[in-house]
Amino acid sequence: MLFSKEELDEFLISNEQKHENTPNELKGAMQRKDFLEWMDELKNELKTQFLHESHLDPTLKEERIKRASVDFDYFARTYFPHYFTIKGECGLHLRLNEVFTKIALKKESKGEKHAIAAPRAHGKSTYTSQLFPLWCLVFNYKSFIVEISDAVELMEGMLEAIKAELEDNPHLKLDFPEVVGIGKTWRVGEFVSNNGVKIKAFGSGKRLRGVRYGVKRPDLVILDDLENDTNVRSKDQRDKLEDWVDEAVLNLGSADGSLDVLYIGTILHNDSVLSRKLKL
Repeated sequence: MLFSKEELDEFLISNEQKHENTPNELKGAMQRKDFLEWMDELKNELKTQFLHESHLDPTLKEERIKRASVDFDYFARTYFPHYFTIKGECGLHLRLNEVFTKIALKKESKGEKHAIAAPRAHGKSTYTSQLFPLWCLVFNYKSFIVEISDAVELMEGMLEAIKAELEDNPHLKLDFPEVVGIGKTWRVGEFVSNNGVKIKAFGSGKRLRGVRYGVKRPDLVILDDLENDTNVRSKDQRDKLEDWVDEAVLNLGSADGSLDVLYIGTILHNDSVLSRKLKL
């Protein structure tokens, strides 16, 4: 990931102060320009962590791909070693591995619905909103992935991190040349990869009706930290957000009920929307 929720909040506050004297008719555009420039700098910093050439053995390519197609943890650690600087696994990651496998490799058409509570600073967003979508994309397990967070900027940053991997990751270039590179659509907050998988970012509470990719409707929705410390205090806001999840998000998929939904976040209130969904 390019930045955390806390880092985004810090940037937005600083940027608001920077433009406190900017005329209102220019303020929004100037703040957006600053955000895009900041995000681009972080994307370039991420790319400096990539190796210039892959150290993977070309003769073992087929063996790697076969294993990576059914083993998310192997896929993540093999192709994205820059995210695994500390050895070992935590319980959260093991749980996520199980859920990711159920969603990506399910044998029935019925959609999977999962809600998971996770503490901050455990890599939940990197795992769930970046590496898992990359797994689904590389192996075409999903065709249209929607990612939603409290702040759309957070998901825009996550998509830029995914695009950085597709643009310059040497391990992906070696084993998946048909997938990597700049795709058919390559915009902030939305892209289509070279193998035809679309990923789009939204902010919570936004209009979702009619979201399509050609004739396709989303087949995977990832909800990552939908609530913030302010709106979670209000029961009216909690009720409103839950209604939006139930009425807008859960109806994004096709009529056959095959939409998979993964909701992950940190518990901010004992009656938060995430807390409610954990009890279902």
